[in-house]
Amino acid sequence: MMNPFVLQFLAALLFAMAMVKDKQNLRRFKLPPADYTFMVFVWLVVVAAVVTPFTFNVSLAALAEPRYYGALIALILLAYLWNKLFYYFEKAEQLQDFEVMNLVVPAVTALFGGILFVDERNELAFLALMLSLLALYASRLKKRHWQFSAYSWLVLIMIFSMAAESVLRKYVLEIADPASLYLVRTLMVTIMLYLFYRPAKLNYSWKAWGNALVSSIIGGAAMILMFAGYQQIGIVLTTLVFVTSPMMVYFLDAAVLREKIATRNIVASGIILIAIVLAAVYG
Repeated sequence: MMNPFVLQFLAALLFAMAMVKDKQNLRRFKLPPADYTFMVFVWLVVVAAVVTPFTFNVSLAALAEPRYYGALIALILLAYLWNKLFYYFEKAEQLQDFEVMNLVVPAVTALFGGILFVDERNELAFLALMLSLLALYASRLKKRHWQFSAYSWLVLIMIFSMAAESVLRKYVLEIADPASLYLVRTLMVTIMLYLFYRPAKLNYSWKAWGNALVSSIIGGAAMILMFAGYQQIGIVLTTLVFVTSPMMVYFLDAAVLREKIATRNIVASGIILIAIVLAAVYG
């Protein structure tokens, strides 16, 4: 069995790869973000449906309890909300600038997790997370990200929705395996995207659909592994490892999208890795 920290590093890498692939697809095929979101979610359902039969482990009796199905419903609604905003921001922002907005998510997630779950109150891991986030802020923060507007409030809604959903995931994962939860969540979000958005034009080329499938396989694997991390090492430590994902995006940008990497990003990457190693060894 692979070390859970190594698995989460792999998941973070896959997540970064999916981010870059999404951006590449949006640029290459000139897809409206809402259409592309729906395309990706259709494939994510397929990916999760393929995995679930091999891992299925759900307590249906517990799921019938109001506290669990209530948490599941809230989780699905939050997932729908932030995913709808996510792809809009991803196309509207430069990819590396978009990652700066996401830096707040790990801190809020860890804070929520520490407040609601006693086993998540790991002071060293939380300090390592804060150090990592400070390194990322120092490497990428721009003045305009401190300026608030109607756009900024939408970003905050996305951030808090992502963090709140993460906490609810851990709660529901007490009675369900990661792939099964991801399948139900993704299927319901896909249905909601269709009902509330009603995409009028999905007759894109098979090449566009095929590239969306590639992104979905990579991103779906990352999310299922992340869900597993919540069970194995908890929200805070999983989130800490996933802080490496924005830095991985920077390096993948250079390789795929030909964007220049600043020296400060390399320094920040080193600081983040040191913080994670310390948390993993001594936390």
